[in-house]
Amino acid sequence: MTELLVANRRAIIDRRALSDTLDALPSGTTAEATNVLRAAIADGRVEIAARVAAHPGAGRSHAASYAFLTDQIIRLCFDFVVTRVFPNPNPTASERIALIGLGGTGRGEMAPFSDLDLMMLVPPG
Repeated sequence: MTELLVANRRAIIDRRALSDTLDALPSGTTAEATNVLRAAIADGRVEIAARVAAHPGAGRSHAASYAFLTDQIIRLCFDFVVTRVFPNPNPTASERIALIGLGGTGRGEMAPFSDLDLMMLVPPG
């Protein structure tokens, strides 16, 4: 549903380009990765703020835009951690995890600066 409400998503955040930037960082540079992601959040918020100013009545679209930005940042963080910080190319069933968005995060409706509700689903054990 978020895709339908958010036009020109790459103007908010280009996850593929950011992933390439993170992949190009030298090993052990989590501080640099954090800076890249913080800048992406700031840039995305600026883009969404411009959309709010241009179309203040499009609240559902703006809420979906914030959720989209957050989703992409979470995906980038997750990918960076599992590939660069704690790589495990062949995890066993007991080493797999899933991240699940709850509340507004899960519905794809987030207000500016709202909290992020995530659940980590892990196998019993």
